Amino acid sequence: MRILGISAVIIAVFVACFLGLNWLEFRSLPESQPKTFESVQLEAEKGDPDAQYRLGGYYFQGNGVRQNYNAAAKWFWKSAQSGNPYAQDSLAACFESGLGLAKDEAEAVKWYRKAAEQGDGDAEFNLSRCLHNGIGGTQDKAEAVVWMEKSAEQGFAPAEFEIGLNYWDGLDVKMDETKGIKYLQKAADQGEPAAFHLLSGAYYLGKGVKQDYVQCYKWTLLFMDTGSPSIPDDPASLQAQLADVEAKLTPEQIKEGKRLALETRLRLAKQAKLDGEP
Repeated sequence: MRILGISAVIIAVFVACFLGLNWLEFRSLPESQPKTFESVQLEAEKGDPDAQYRLGGYYFQGNGVRQNYNAAAKWFWKSAQSGNPYAQDSLAACFESGLGLAKDEAEAVKWYRKAAEQGDGDAEFNLSRCLHNGIGGTQDKAEAVVWMEKSAEQGFAPAEFEIGLNYWDGLDVKMDETKGIKYLQKAADQGEPAAFHLLSGAYYLGKGVKQDYVQCYKWTLLFMDTGSPSIPDDPASLQAQLADVEAKLTPEQIKEGKRLALETRLRLAKQAKLDGEP
């Protein structure tokens, strides 16, 4: 099995995922009942930091109002000044992307750090990404690992995948395959497609886990279902990979692999529904 062209794909996955920015996803604050744009605007103008953050999000997404990045950044700024970590992370994203503000990567890192130091998992991930890549200042891969693991420990799936990959393949840390698998499994349990891909390889190779072609088959099926663009493999090569695994399995094992994949698929769909995902 050309198991994903494993070394090349590990590098490609790491680059594709770790360079990916997390600033385009606005996170909604919990609320007892839905609020109108007008009511949120009124609360924001009275100085409520949560309302200011929500209002910035409405402008950022064009939710109930014409999309306006400048207005979004303005309200993120007001909320961030009051210490709201969600707003600090969003303001940092505006500085990093240049959406609504002049692009300033150093300022972005400053605000990511403020939010991360309050324990915000998304900001911890973003700060780690900046430190790893030298965005906005000096590259510091050792500190990047620290913040990535903090984010992973809060259950942020992209961070679980990244730190899992780090430990599994010894990227920027001392290799610990078992610890890497623990994080990759957690990411996969949240539906992270790249984790499906790496777990299929781990079970095929017996790297960090006991070699298990049924599990390899299960995770390969799940990854192929996602149609994820994060892994540079064409459909023909994935089909060849699947056929290679099938050749090692009995008909009963193939049936079991499909059952396990369906079971996981249904569980993830149920969880996504509970989380309010489309």
